[in-house]
Amino acid sequence: LATGRPQAFAVVPGPGLLNAGAALLTAYGTGAPVLALVGQIPSDAIDRAWGHLHEIPDQLGLLRHITKHAARIGGPADAPLLVAQALQAATSGRTRPAALECAIDTWGRQGEIRAVAPLPVTRPMVDSVDIAAAVKLLEGASRPLILAGGGALDAAADILALAERLEAPVGTYRRGRGVIPTIHRLATSLPVTHRLWKDADVVLGIGTRMHFAQSNWGTDPELKIIRLDIDPEEHFRFRRPDVAIHADAGDGIRALLAALPTKARPRRADIDAHQAWFAERISRQEPQMGFLRAIRAALPVDGVVVEDVTQVGFMGRLAFEVDAPRRYISPGYQDNLGWAYGTALGVQAARPEAGVVAIAGDGGFMYQAQELATAMHHRLPVVAVVFDDGGFGNVR
Repeated sequence: LATGRPQAFAVVPGPGLLNAGAALLTAYGTGAPVLALVGQIPSDAIDRAWGHLHEIPDQLGLLRHITKHAARIGGPADAPLLVAQALQAATSGRTRPAALECAIDTWGRQGEIRAVAPLPVTRPMVDSVDIAAAVKLLEGASRPLILAGGGALDAAADILALAERLEAPVGTYRRGRGVIPTIHRLATSLPVTHRLWKDADVVLGIGTRMHFAQSNWGTDPELKIIRLDIDPEEHFRFRRPDVAIHADAGDGIRALLAALPTKARPRRADIDAHQAWFAERISRQEPQMGFLRAIRAALPVDGVVVEDVTQVGFMGRLAFEVDAPRRYISPGYQDNLGWAYGTALGVQAARPEAGVVAIAGDGGFMYQAQELATAMHHRLPVVAVVFDDGGFGNVR
């Protein structure tokens, strides 16, 4: 999540896999290209219910529910190609975790293998017909709106250029924060995006499920929707868009920029009015905003905040200032309570030069308090800000 690069981990079967299940499910929801190496009971006993240590029925089937790709290594000769295929699946298209299962009697086997070079990361070609249809809608829009999610993180500069070309606000939440700097006048938080949605005539969703917008805010026949997503299944959730662009976010945005007129549009006063409304409302949310301002003042500009499922984290999703992608890390729609501190250690290991802060409540922090030992062992100087209310505050 901090770099977009793949990473691997290993666990024993059964309880080991189930203990890691919440993390794998979170990786699935946040698009993290993780490779899980999962043990298995002796190969001759798999799925026979003999009661082996750590046995779980249909473990491979379980893995397929929470990963993009799962396979079993049957012997040394299988391993090179299966590893290459798993990494290709994890990093191609919509990035998500992959898993390889290997029986305990297979791990130690030796045999002749043929090396397999890394397989190419695949990405779809941009369809010029779809681009032309989207350009026609955007050119005719008087109140365009952009929604950008976790799939847009690596297209930040292009999205900012498009937003300024169209004079279109860019709404982000959770994983999309920082796609454009949150202090930019076109960067809108969720409440402002909601207000703008009511009057928008064309909406461009980039790498986002558009869940709140389409399931809670509602649509009407006059609202034209363009979906740009590398996952073709994402385009048609909730309602059929007027234009579906199946492409990597950066490739699609660059194609739109090349086809759109370069003439600047007049400044929209409605955006400024909505931003002023939000600034006044959010300033009243104390003490949460005071804590967030203090953290922002102490954190270097390129520092990273990892939020847990806690009230200050909920406010951070709306109001913490972020000037670039991958500097505000959220568990996304899984909202995995207790994930922040361990994730922050991973962020620190991936970005040793950065200041990293984990925001957690006392209940959430206690899920991984033992990882303080990991921080000491690997010299990972993560700062944990723990809000002590003596309970699980959100439940209360």
